[in-house]
Amino acid sequence: MIESIELTNWKTHSHTTMRFQRGVNVLIGVMGAGKSSVMDAISFALFGTFPTLKSKSVSTKELISTRPKVQDSAEVKLTFTIGGERYTVYRKLSKRESTFARLEKGGNYIQTQAERVNEEVSGLLKIDYDTFSRAIYAEQNRLDYFLELAKGDRKRQIDQMLGLDNFSRAEENSTSLINSIRNRVKDDEANLSQLDVKHYKAELEKLGVEREKLLEEQQMLSTASDESKKEVKQIESRLSMSKKEQERRNSLAKEMEVTKGRINTIKAEIEKLGELKDSSAMIEKRISEIKSEHERLEREVRELKSKESASLKKLAEIEAEMRSSETKVKELEKIKGALDASPLSKAERDLVKLQEDLEGHTKELAVSDSRISEAKKALSELEKHISKCPVCERDLGEELKERLVRDKKEMLAKTEDDIKTVRVRVSALRDEVKRAKEAHEKALTNSKSVEGYKELVEALPRIKEKAVAERKLHENTSASYEKSYSRLDPLSKELSGLAIKLDSARRLERYSKEVSQLQESEAAKSSELAKIKVDDKGIELLQSALIKASKSLSESESKSESNSRYLKSLDAQISERAKSVAKVVELEEKVERMRGMVSSMNRFKSALVETESSLRGRLVSSINALMQEVWLQVYPYGDYPAIRLNASNDDYLLEACTGTGPEGSANWVDINGIASGGEKSIACLAMRISMSMVIVPNLRWLILDEPTHNIDENGIGKLVQILGESLPRIVDQVFIITHDSALKNIGGARVYQLGRDKSKNEPTSLLEL
Repeated sequence: MIESIELTNWKTHSHTTMRFQRGVNVLIGVMGAGKSSVMDAISFALFGTFPTLKSKSVSTKELISTRPKVQDSAEVKLTFTIGGERYTVYRKLSKRESTFARLEKGGNYIQTQAERVNEEVSGLLKIDYDTFSRAIYAEQNRLDYFLELAKGDRKRQIDQMLGLDNFSRAEENSTSLINSIRNRVKDDEANLSQLDVKHYKAELEKLGVEREKLLEEQQMLSTASDESKKEVKQIESRLSMSKKEQERRNSLAKEMEVTKGRINTIKAEIEKLGELKDSSAMIEKRISEIKSEHERLEREVRELKSKESASLKKLAEIEAEMRSSETKVKELEKIKGALDASPLSKAERDLVKLQEDLEGHTKELAVSDSRISEAKKALSELEKHISKCPVCERDLGEELKERLVRDKKEMLAKTEDDIKTVRVRVSALRDEVKRAKEAHEKALTNSKSVEGYKELVEALPRIKEKAVAERKLHENTSASYEKSYSRLDPLSKELSGLAIKLDSARRLERYSKEVSQLQESEAAKSSELAKIKVDDKGIELLQSALIKASKSLSESESKSESNSRYLKSLDAQISERAKSVAKVVELEEKVERMRGMVSSMNRFKSALVETESSLRGRLVSSINALMQEVWLQVYPYGDYPAIRLNASNDDYLLEACTGTGPEGSANWVDINGIASGGEKSIACLAMRISMSMVIVPNLRWLILDEPTHNIDENGIGKLVQILGESLPRIVDQVFIITHDSALKNIGGARVYQLGRDKSKNEPTSLLEL
């Protein structure tokens, strides 16, 4: 049983929760109120899809609510019981992520992957989505829908409900496949008639004989080629040794010529150098002594130069200090003269006096302002229409009042004139105080500046003496530097001369040693040259023999290569002929196989037809047996004691029994021609229930979408009675989707009223009646 469903942002539902009962559950509402979307949600929760989503008429993004505002996700939560256990399926759609699914049992997770959840639910309910959509849930189709279809369409749709349409498709596919195989057999037989297999085999045998002869010739050429290669290798080895000896002989001769030339050149250089008195060792010793003295003098010169620079820098600093002190003494003498002319004490007295005058006038100005304020207040009181004095509260006559007002105004004008005079004096005093402060600050600064005057005057002679001493030190240091620097030049010249002599001595010693080594090398090469015995004519004979052997080898290899190319051509022809023969054999075998396939497919097609007919008969028989029981429950009248579904080759007819014929057999008539609209709807309801219970015997659920369509008022009344009294005894749980308010009167039903103000783009509202 489906216990409840909770929808969040699903189509027009913002947040809807419904609890269902065993028996009949009715969802009533106008078109677009969101009734059918509840059934879509049930199918989606169980199997992850529903008819319009399966056919791609809508996308998953379109299931997410857009009213009253666009949402990013939607959620469906369904609780159902099966086998005494309670299960909850939760699915979430998102515009940014893939669909999420979760199946719980008693609050514990069982599966959390969408595909696995579908499989688990199908296993629990023992049906898949296709069976569910055929047997339990059908979109808005009125009950008598099948009666109004043309017979071909009716047969196709009922076969589809019963799952027999797969047999029809299989038969059609079998026929198409048989025809396709037969056409291919004809094409292959036509191709076989154009192929001469005997001719191919004769050519293949001829090419094989030619190939064997060519292989024998290749073997002979290979043997001859190997012998020629061996001979060429031996000649090349002997010729290589002779050429190496010849090259060594020529090389030694050239090296001896070079050695003699080098000896003569060196002897000429020795003559140019002449004889030297001192050896290179003695010259190196003298150079070392002079270098030591030279380096000592250089260090001394650098030290004197550094002292001279330091002395000069210090002298410049002392002279700069002396000039600065002299300038400061002159400036301080001017400041001292200015301070004597205007002492600091006088400036302080003047400033204090002016500040006292400013403070007195400021207080006087404040008192005058207070008097004016009081006078204005009194004048304001007098000018009001009062009969008593505001101060002493005595009676005031008009004359006295006018006199008092006049006196007050005169006093106020005089006080204001006095204030103006005081304000001018205060402004002037402020300027004088400002100037006095500046004069005081300047006198104070001058007083501080002359404090160090005495010390500076006393220090100036000492600075001058220090400058004279430093200048004398600098002159002495400069003289020492010039004296030491003048001694460096003779030593540098002597070092240059000794370096030239050292180079000549070293070259003479090196030349003498090299001549000795060259003479020894010349003697060794002359001895080696005498041992080399090489015959130029013998080399020529070996070269001629090599050319002859190489030519013979080249001819053998050329012939062998030509034969190899021809052998490849023969192999290609043999392969081509062998392929042609194999192709013919393969084609013959293929034709035989396809003939066998046609025979097998014909047997399979016949089996499909027989199986479909047998299964249809069994299903219709089961449906009719069950439908008779249902009919007696839903139609307790005697005019039609029984109904049945009659299956023929091209149609299904829903027939009613109108009694017995002359021979005692039942008289069956097409119900479409004799029954009223309500009776036809009840008969179709019995057929729907029977089909559902045959297809899904373990799950007694039924969903009816707009079942009152095309039924008159009397028919609706009968249907309400059947749905409330008879149907709950047959089906465990019924869901009715309708806009007809008459169905809310079904006895014992749980009724939900769904509404939505589409003009305001509001979400679905829910009311349990």
